[in-house]
Amino acid sequence: MRLIKYLLAPWLAVLFYAAVSLFWGNTGFFAYDKFDTERKKQTENIGHLRRINSALLAEKEALSSDPETIALEAMNMGYGKDGETHIRIDGFNGQKRPLLESGKIVRPKEPAGFQNDNIKIYSLYIFFIVFCVVGLTDIIRFVREA
Repeated sequence: MRLIKYLLAPWLAVLFYAAVSLFWGNTGFFAYDKFDTERKKQTENIGHLRRINSALLAEKEALSSDPETIALEAMNMGYGKDGETHIRIDGFNGQKRPLLESGKIVRPKEPAGFQNDNIKIYSLYIFFIVFCVVGLTDIIRFVREA
């Protein structure tokens, strides 16, 4: 019967290690939820980048083939045709066409779970604590019987 009590310590340490690793470890359920959230952010960012890319490709195509678009873009940049007269109005806060942004980098976050080494250390603490408690109860029982 005493052997079974002493086997309780390693079993509890292994059980603790397995449970904490399963739920809060680097590859546990908690980390999986974080990775899933990061995957969704990356997917949304890729969709946003695709929309920006298609708008930029459409603008490039228009600028390479449509003379009206080329003339409008040149006029926005301050160029004009021969014989055109430019009128500048001071104090007018004219809004130019906003430039399209080319996207931004979304960096994935590191997993937020416990490190595997820390879980092993805590499991060893539990092993030693349970082992010492079982040993002390046996020593106290032995002293009382003597």
